[in-house]
Amino acid sequence: MATCIIVLKKSKSKNNTFFIDADEDYVKITNNNKLTDSNILHILKAYGERKIKEYFSKLVSNKSIAEKEYTLSVNSYVEQKDTCELVDIKVLNAKIKRQLKGKISFV
Repeated sequence: MATCIIVLKKSKSKNNTFFIDADEDYVKITNNNKLTDSNILHILKAYGERKIKEYFSKLVSNKSIAEKEYTLSVNSYVEQKDTCELVDIKVLNAKIKRQLKGKISFV
């Protein structure tokens, strides 16, 4: 289950929202996740600086949030890192062809 911390500032001068995806900022302890002092400092530093960092943080205008029907899910705004393995389809096809050689006839 995702955990979210929302900080609201009444005296905020800019009309935007800063999203931080700290999904990888924890240590796994049995069935629980724990924020270390280092994790907390990393998150607090990002919040204080309000800098955009790929796959971690993004400053989003409230207009953009309205356009997404006020969805506040961090995944809606901070792009997730693509962890899929890149496969060269030509190499893969050649490997399959070698493995199937003699077992089926190719057209």
